[in-house]
Amino acid sequence: MLPTPNVPTLVPGPSRAVQFVVELVGPRTVPTAQAGELLRPDLRAALGQPELWAMRPADTAWHPMRALMHGSYDSIALAWDIVTPVGSVSPASATHLIGVAEKFANGLGRRAIPLTSPADLPKEIHRIKTAQESLDAGLAILLIAPHPVAAAEFGRELEALGLSPLDGEWGWMAPNHREPLFTATPFEVPMTDGLTLGFRLARCPDPNVAIEGLFHVVDALGRTGLAAFDEDRRPLIPATRETLRQGARAATEALTTVGFAPGSWAALKAFV
Repeated sequence: MLPTPNVPTLVPGPSRAVQFVVELVGPRTVPTAQAGELLRPDLRAALGQPELWAMRPADTAWHPMRALMHGSYDSIALAWDIVTPVGSVSPASATHLIGVAEKFANGLGRRAIPLTSPADLPKEIHRIKTAQESLDAGLAILLIAPHPVAAAEFGRELEALGLSPLDGEWGWMAPNHREPLFTATPFEVPMTDGLTLGFRLARCPDPNVAIEGLFHVVDALGRTGLAAFDEDRRPLIPATRETLRQGARAATEALTTVGFAPGSWAALKAFV
C-alpha cells in the first residue's frame, strides 16, 4: 500500500509570480468592518474584480478577506491575474487600478503599493505565456488488461493500494494539498480494457514523489496480469522508467526556475 505522501503544503495567497498585486500598507491596523468595504460589489467592480486577501495581526499566512464586524487587519492585498483567457493586464490598466486602490487606501490611512511596476508587466506577460506554452507537459502510463474488467473492480484494487475515489477516477492524495499526485482513470466504463495513470507536471504537488508512487501502483497491478506501457506504447522497462524520472526532474527544475514550482499556488493559477 502507498504511504501518505510527504509534499510541500499548498499555501494560497496573493502571488506576484502570476498576479499584479497591490498591497495597502500603513503604520496602523485597519478595523475589519472598514476594510470590508472592499467587498462591496460596486467598489470591487470599479477595481476590476480583484482577489482580496488579508492577514490579522496574529496570522502567519494570507486568507481571503471576509466581512467581519470585529477585529482588525494588519495586511491587505488586492490581486489580479496578469494573464487570463480574455486578456492580460496592461501597464495602463495597472496604473488605473493603482489610482483607484490609492483613493480607498487613503481613507484607511494607508498607501497602495504595487509589488510589480506597471512598466514591467509586458515582460511578466511574456514570461507567463512562454511557460504556459512550453512547460505544460504531463506524464501518462497505460495499464492494459488481458480482458475487459469492471471499472469498479479496478477501483477496489486502487483503493486497497491507498488511492482515493474522485470524480470518475482515483487519485493519490496528500493531506496538505488539494491536487492529486497522480490519477488512475479507466479507459471507459462500466467495463474497461485498462487504466491511464498519470499527472500534469505543473499541477502535481511533487512530480518526483508522484512518479515513484505511480510505479508502485504499476508494479502492484502488474502482478495481477496488467501490462504497462508509456504513451508511445513502449513497454515500461527499467530504462524507460529512468527516462521518465529524468524528464520529471528536468520539468520540475524548469518550472521552478520561472516561478512556477510544481503544485505551488502560482502554478495552479497559471496552469488551469
